[in-house]
Amino acid sequence: MILVPPQIMNQIHAEAAAGKKIAAIKLLRSNAMRGKLDLRTAKWAVERLMHEAGHVNHPEAVREGEVIASSPIIKTLTCDWGSGPFEVDLETMQMKALMEMQTIGLDSVRRVLGLIEILEAFSEGRKITVEPRPETTSE
Repeated sequence: MILVPPQIMNQIHAEAAAGKKIAAIKLLRSNAMRGKLDLRTAKWAVERLMHEAGHVNHPEAVREGEVIASSPIIKTLTCDWGSGPFEVDLETMQMKALMEMQTIGLDSVRRVLGLIEILEAFSEGRKITVEPRPETTSE
């Protein structure tokens, strides 16, 4: 799967629908979240998208091309650190956590900064792993 930002996905769809395959390939190559794609990978992916949308007949592209998808970008969060809910963007959340260190404690700041790192990775389409929960025994 090739991830691109949502606005780029819309542009790729528009170019593909207009029959502008080369423009769609250029957009994909330069905006894939995993870095610049080689021409062959981008061509097959765009042909697959065009085939699946019914714009062209390239059944082999389904086999050869990767799926192009958009990754949601997290822009704001609603948080509550005991003084009522507030909405923040990730950068503001980072600053607020650091400024509230005396109130929420160093461990909480560390957890918030870790969460921000995870949310940024998610928005960039990077793989995120989570430790498995420890098994609990019931007596």
